[in-house]
Amino acid sequence: ILHLDGTCEGDTPQLISAMDEISSLVLGNIKLPSEKAATLIPFLKKLQADYGNPLALVYDMGGGILDAVATVFPETPDYICHFHFLRDIGKDLLNNPYQQFAKQLKNTKIKAELKKLAKKLSHEISLLTEESAARTKAELERTYTLTLWILDFSSELDGYGFPFDRAHWVFYERLQKVNSTLKIIHEQVPFLTASSLQDLYRIVNMIDSQAEILEYVVILRERIPIFEELRAAMRIACPGNSQGLKDHGEDTAVEMESIEVQLTKFKE
Repeated sequence: ILHLDGTCEGDTPQLISAMDEISSLVLGNIKLPSEKAATLIPFLKKLQADYGNPLALVYDMGGGILDAVATVFPETPDYICHFHFLRDIGKDLLNNPYQQFAKQLKNTKIKAELKKLAKKLSHEISLLTEESAARTKAELERTYTLTLWILDFSSELDGYGFPFDRAHWVFYERLQKVNSTLKIIHEQVPFLTASSLQDLYRIVNMIDSQAEILEYVVILRERIPIFEELRAAMRIACPGNSQGLKDHGEDTAVEMESIEVQLTKFKE
């Protein structure tokens, strides 16, 4: 079962790899100027001459690979890689609103403000003594913890890249969660005017006045659950899986028919 894929960085040549899924042996590697059919066909013909026709082919949806495979292995059953399929649909669904959302979020400079606050709080905590007021100490430590938690948003990512990992969205959601937490704290013990909690509250609320951001938040809140529903149906690159791009789907083998049933329900 022949797996084909290419990778490159920037404008460098494509490194095309061919692997047999059954034996896990790499059957061939080649550097090509592009992933166009004209450059791929001689490579595939060499594989065919060395190993014969595969039982099946698996690859992404690149136009060059599609055309080359149709030329060299016209009668061989071929399949689209589920990961690439899911990723491409996710990009179609999310990329435009997400990129606009990320751009507007960066313009607020909220992350820089939080880093500045964290540095200030760290210094103030280092100056605390046993004689320092208990409320002052508790407030500084609480504010510092909440600030660091927001800035640690990348720990929530799974290593699959966009659209599976949405770093800016996770950052935004943490801002919202801390905002809700601060409101509860304020109801219990009102903030002092010059308190550190008040400083943090001001920063996390900077988004509320940004109509451009909120416009894309509405779109993403609608579309992200749709993508996650498809992701669950296909049972690959699942949230919380630490394998990243080495993920092959669920640990236990899943019958293709059961995935098809879930996809049919999703489409309906």
